[in-house]
Amino acid sequence: MTVLKKEFTDHQDRLEELLIKNLPAKIKGGSEKHTANIFKHTTKSALQKCDFIHFNSDERISFMMFDIDKVEEKTAKEAYPTIGDFWNVLMDKIGVEPTFITETNKGYHFAYHLKNHIFTSQEKTMTYLKDIKTAINELVGCDINASNRNIGIWRNPLRHRHYFSDSFNYELKDFRSLIVPKKTVQQKFKRDITIRQLDRSLLTQGNRNIGIFYASMRWAKNKKNLSANNIYHYALSVNQQCDIPLGREEIEAIAKSIYNNYYTKNLILVSSSEPIKKRDINEGIMNFEKMGGLSKDEYKNEVKRRQMLSAQRTNEVVDIEQKKESMREVQKAYSQEQKNINQAKVNDAIETLRSEGKKITVSAISRLCGLSRNTVRKYYQA
Repeated sequence: MTVLKKEFTDHQDRLEELLIKNLPAKIKGGSEKHTANIFKHTTKSALQKCDFIHFNSDERISFMMFDIDKVEEKTAKEAYPTIGDFWNVLMDKIGVEPTFITETNKGYHFAYHLKNHIFTSQEKTMTYLKDIKTAINELVGCDINASNRNIGIWRNPLRHRHYFSDSFNYELKDFRSLIVPKKTVQQKFKRDITIRQLDRSLLTQGNRNIGIFYASMRWAKNKKNLSANNIYHYALSVNQQCDIPLGREEIEAIAKSIYNNYYTKNLILVSSSEPIKKRDINEGIMNFEKMGGLSKDEYKNEVKRRQMLSAQRTNEVVDIEQKKESMREVQKAYSQEQKNINQAKVNDAIETLRSEGKKITVSAISRLCGLSRNTVRKYYQA
């Protein structure tokens, strides 16, 4: 674990101390990239006078380094003109703040400092590191050849325009949610990636986003240990069925929304077997009447229909900032409707037990309505 001196308040000084404490005592460096592989200097000297320096060593890895030069047909600098723009992309796609970002001619280098050195002799740990780097490369669109390297020449952030976040001492487990499961699990997921019972009209322009969203929601329902990447790859397979597929960023946004807002919170209600059908969407958007006088099945169907309309509105009407706000409102309404459903289940179970003359307990209610005992306690007070 690295601890920096408290008296260092300037970010330049703190980053320099972090590098000195984690790079080898002597490193190669130079004023040009092609000369940075010739002469060795003390690390402090190299940081002060070399524009390009070696990170890590043959024995140990202290920084996960990445490079991005291109975004589709543009340079990364054209796509993300400022370090702040690129920082937003990293937070959106990875969700873990980099230790530092360095500006290059075409794009950016970025790095994550590791709390404990990873020794290259540790095969399992090195494989884990490789899986994490592969996941980040795919999510961000990094230069694979450069970013797959653990040891190599990178720009000296102290000699170039850079951002230091003061976020360091990361552990590999901080990135594990990004990793696609290993082969044995991947094979099972691969068998599950089938596009069945999907109304193809949902894959036409104007409907693609909502169609992919609900197909992916249904696929993820009841599956264990999924990552955002698993959902992304399934959504990508559905997207390939579209006449005009959506862009990669839109698919990533769909997968991330499902994973963060529904899957991890166990809030996926869509059926895992019922065909997804196109709903009538010609009524006033979000102008929902208060629900009442519905059976449980009708109630659940109405909830799903309203979710579809909300997502349709989110996709077609609002801009990016409004989308974020709209999703928060939809999630709030969704949570309330889920509470109503749970309350109805508990009430029905209580009435059943009472009519059968059985003792009303949390365990008995749980068995009847299929909710956990902890959930039942939220809606039933003995």
